[in-house]
Amino acid sequence: MNDDFIFDDETKGIFKKSVVEKKQGRPAKKETQKRKKNVSTYLTDEEYTAFLEFLDGRTMSTYLRKIIIEKMNSKS
Repeated sequence: MNDDFIFDDETKGIFKKSVVEKKQGRPAKKETQKRKKNVSTYLTDEEYTAFLEFLDGRTMSTYLRKIIIEKMNSKS
């Protein structure tokens, strides 16, 4: 075994990256833009199946949020 490549405490950290890496991912949302509250309901099996067919590939949460906001705005 060749002892030329033995690392001790004196060499710790020498090979760390000297360049700061960029943070990956999308930027964080502002506190006022974060959605924190959850709304739920119960459906029968038949209602749920009909609702899934009605959605036709759209996400439940997006569709329901759109409907809720539309109904709130129409009351104004």
